[in-house]
Amino acid sequence: MMAPPKISPGRLSKGPTARQLANYQLIWDYIRKARSFTAHGVAVGTGVKRRAIDAYLTRLEAAGKIGKTPDHDTKAQWAVVGEPSEALPVLRADGTTISDGGDTANMWRAMRMMRSFSPVDLSAHCTTPDVVVTQKQASEYC
Repeated sequence: MMAPPKISPGRLSKGPTARQLANYQLIWDYIRKARSFTAHGVAVGTGVKRRAIDAYLTRLEAAGKIGKTPDHDTKAQWAVVGEPSEALPVLRADGTTISDGGDTANMWRAMRMMRSFSPVDLSAHCTTPDVVVTQKQASEYC
């Protein structure tokens, strides 16, 4: 009888693997501090492979967290849009947030306790250092 193939646990989940999360954290910390950067600069500053950086920057751009700035060089110059949170954005390729359910659980608890609320209230009361609840998420959940 043949043994079943070994499958890495990171591939069973829908979210990123632990290694990807570690790389994303390095990239996010670097760009939050730099505010304006190139992919090459991120690679040099973090030691993360360029392919992983490009993939994450594409996700961040789709989410509206960063944007390309006009530059005279051939290298793409990026800048952080707005004030970045310390919380690591974990995003799908289309820029939507991947959550572990913490945002939904926080909103459910807040709704039960507050009884009268708006999406702004939910966003404010449900956001923690580990879970970010946007007003859009709150209005979709209401």
